[in-house]
Amino acid sequence: MFDKIHLRSSYVDVDALLKLGALKCPGDGQYRKCLRLSLSDKKRFLVRLDPYYAPALPSIEFNPSRFQGWEEIVSILEKFTDIKEVQIDRIDYAVDVEMPFENAWQSIRIARKQSNNWYEKGISRKGPTVTGFKSGEKPEVFCIYDKGCEVTKKWKFKRVPGAKFGDCTRIELRQYNQKVPFKSLSEITNYITYDPFGSIDCRIIREALKDEPKIREMKIELESRGFDGFFAKYNVSGNFPRTYGRYFESVPLKEKLREDHQSSLRSFLGI
Repeated sequence: MFDKIHLRSSYVDVDALLKLGALKCPGDGQYRKCLRLSLSDKKRFLVRLDPYYAPALPSIEFNPSRFQGWEEIVSILEKFTDIKEVQIDRIDYAVDVEMPFENAWQSIRIARKQSNNWYEKGISRKGPTVTGFKSGEKPEVFCIYDKGCEVTKKWKFKRVPGAKFGDCTRIELRQYNQKVPFKSLSEITNYITYDPFGSIDCRIIREALKDEPKIREMKIELESRGFDGFFAKYNVSGNFPRTYGRYFESVPLKEKLREDHQSSLRSFLGI
């Protein structure tokens, strides 16, 4: 499902926004000349009229999952901008998986990308632990993290009220600018057949081999580095499949992510 969409528009009707009840955002910096249109506690549009990174067109940001469907979003956008002219310049996809983050940390890597930022350690049932990691850099970044935590400033984390820590993992892909596959809102239905999670590689140690001495050594590395770091260290000259591949078996996680994403998207788009 879409988690965030960021649009660029050459035309924003400020008077129409104000009539809809938009209010100026407090603060300065990137929020200067910024209006927030709140339709309910969660349904919001953030409109930056004077983007922080100038020169740039005004931007419109919203979380589609907070709305009842795509038609509702379009009906509101039409009141203050020309939807035929807007272009998507950031889109986020997210799927929540009933998998303890500790398991995700030790079994998931992103093909052709490198993990470059571990989230600050939080507190789990066993004590201090990594709560998430990023893989890749803009314009395409994967973020995989414990659903019981959320980012605050400077990559610090706090517990999410009401969320159970350690039992659910969020897998999120953020695409910017040239990596956005379909930029026009008229092409939004094309995202149903698009697979944002195709580069995910998920493997676990084979149950039949779990008592081998080599496995104990590997588990220590997996716990400290995660599967992404483990793979990077031991895939010297591309020899991981030959030397270590027999110890692991693939898990069809990306297929499940694709099915869940497409199913929720079809429902959201009314198709």
